[in-house]
Amino acid sequence: MSCRINEGANVMSTSDHTSNGIEALQRFYQAGSEYVQTGGKDFGPVAATLHPQIVMIQADSLPFGGQWHGREGFERWMQAFSEAWSSASATDLRFFEHDDTVVVVAQMEATARASGQSFRAPICHVVRIRDGLLMEFRMFYWDTVATNHALARDQHFVKVMPRDFVRRRPSGTGGLPG
Repeated sequence: MSCRINEGANVMSTSDHTSNGIEALQRFYQAGSEYVQTGGKDFGPVAATLHPQIVMIQADSLPFGGQWHGREGFERWMQAFSEAWSSASATDLRFFEHDDTVVVVAQMEATARASGQSFRAPICHVVRIRDGLLMEFRMFYWDTVATNHALARDQHFVKVMPRDFVRRRPSGTGGLPG
């Protein structure tokens, strides 16, 4: 996981300052990028950006999904994420900050380890900050089905169409409710 923070990234804040939460996230993104680039050798710099009670929340349908608690849980999530992706970065970052929450809208660019398939899709991070550290990190993928497909994970989904909920009327009733 890496994050390229675009020069002049878009920042919107509803508070008098934009630095605390966004700076905490930028420290995390930088530390996470270095962690991945070094093959996960030293989690210390990442851990230093995380509150001891950090919770990472990902969609359950993903191979690294679920809730990961504490710094040790977060490290296990990073390992699981790295097993799925051989590279991943967030680009085109837009930050929105209000009180203790920062929302980041971005593009994920990644390569799946199992399939070698390139992947690009919109993502959103909703992050709560406490004492300058990440307290809760919720990750949203635009399309988890496409994400799993890129990861070469077969899933079977039932497609339900609105017409499946329409009660069939006997012929001769003019289609009017009886």
